[in-house]
Amino acid sequence: EHTCHYLNYFNHFYDPEGELYMMYAKIKYMIDMVEEYDKEAFIHDIKKYILFNRSILLKVYLMDKNNYKIELKAKKGRSIPSLQYTTKITNSVVSAYKEIMGMQL
Repeated sequence: EHTCHYLNYFNHFYDPEGELYMMYAKIKYMIDMVEEYDKEAFIHDIKKYILFNRSILLKVYLMDKNNYKIELKAKKGRSIPSLQYTTKITNSVVSAYKEIMGMQL
């Protein structure tokens, strides 16, 4: 439910030309119509057309910057520490991803 909500939000405000949906449609077509399309090809296309697509990344970055207004704080006593995020952790992850991608935003 949340995924659809955020995808619709992203599409409406940051991707009105539907670039992300076009990539989904391209991959869906390959799955349905190309018999040789296997798991490795699927993963390659997800990386190429979505995860490492500079245009999509820029839109996600802008959405994050425009909507990231709160200071995250880990809650004490949580039983799953790996799911506790702070602003510092979140910014570190974004910075690392941008460095890997070689992005200058």
